[in-house]
Amino acid sequence: MSTTQTTTWTCPHCDKEVTGYPALSRRDNKTDICSKCGEIEAFVDMSDSLPENIIHWEFRFQQICCGDDKQSGHDVFHKFLQFRKKIGKHDKPLWEIEWLITKAMFPKAKYDVFMSKLKPQYDQIEESWS
Repeated sequence: MSTTQTTTWTCPHCDKEVTGYPALSRRDNKTDICSKCGEIEAFVDMSDSLPENIIHWEFRFQQICCGDDKQSGHDVFHKFLQFRKKIGKHDKPLWEIEWLITKAMFPKAKYDVFMSKLKPQYDQIEESWS
């Protein structure tokens, strides 16, 4: 009979209390996450396009766990989207993904202001990926 000590820890991805062994995040290959979040990462990687309900989840993880002193988590998120585009995934345009994130984080954000001020920047970033 095995004597395995179980400990409770908080998954940095979903902020839930977890008991059991962690999964290793595919995003940075160093962050321990819960097995459910590991399953979601696998789903995201195999899906042809990012579902709306996953976009903010993925962005949040990149912000929290993947930034460092050389780059922000937002930059890492863009690299993740750039890689997905490079391998033929059919995600929404970058500006639309950024609008979904902005709208979720700032519910009173103005679409017309976003489109006039930020969309051109995101279009330029995405064009540089080609």
